[in-house]
Amino acid sequence: ILKVAGSLQKSEGRVTAYYPLSVKKQAKSVQNLLEKAIDYYNRHLGINFPISVVLFGSEEYARLTKESSGETAQYNEFLPFVTPGPPKVMCLPAISGSALDSLTQLALKQSPSLKKLNLSIPEISQRFTALVGLHELGHQYIRELEICQDVHWLQEMLANFIADAFLTDVSPADSLIWQTVNHAYDTYLKPANRTFSGIHKGNQENYVWW
Repeated sequence: ILKVAGSLQKSEGRVTAYYPLSVKKQAKSVQNLLEKAIDYYNRHLGINFPISVVLFGSEEYARLTKESSGETAQYNEFLPFVTPGPPKVMCLPAISGSALDSLTQLALKQSPSLKKLNLSIPEISQRFTALVGLHELGHQYIRELEICQDVHWLQEMLANFIADAFLTDVSPADSLIWQTVNHAYDTYLKPANRTFSGIHKGNQENYVWW
C-alpha cells in the first residue's frame, strides 16, 4: 500500500496522510478527524499506536489491486479497509464512484431523513466516507484489546460502537450524519443474505448492509 502511496502527496502528523493533490482539502479534513479520534481513544483506552491513512483515487486503486493480486479491480468495488501491520495503514476512497459512495448515495436518495442535515447527497456521502475511518480505527482498538473473535458481524458492530462513542461525545453534527446514513443503509439497502453467517455471502451491498 505504501509503495503505491509513495507517488502521492504526503502530510506528516500524528496520523500521516497520503492523497492525490486534487483532494488536498478533503485529505486534511480526514487527517484532522482521525487525529482528534486517536487523542480521544488514547485518553479513554490508554492505547497508542501509529497509523497512516491513504486516500486512493481510481488510478491508484487500480495500481494497488494489480500489484497485490495481479488483477485490476474496478473502483466501484472499493470499500474502505485497514491493514493491522505493522505498519497500520487505513485506505479510504478519495473520489466519488467507490462502492461505498455509490451505496451511500443509493440509500440516501430514498431516505426522507436527510433534509435535517442541510447538505447535498454527495456532500453527505463524502463526509460519511471520512467517518468510516473511525470504524476502521475501531477494528484496530478491538485488535489491541484482544477481543477479536470469529463472529465477523459482531466485530463490525463493535467497531461501529467505538466510532459512535467518539462521534456522540465530540462531534454531534457528524454523529447525526453517521446515524442518518446507517439508518438509510438498514432501511433501503437490499442484502442478499440476512442469516448470521451471511456477511460474506453476497456482493458489496450485502457487506455494507451488515
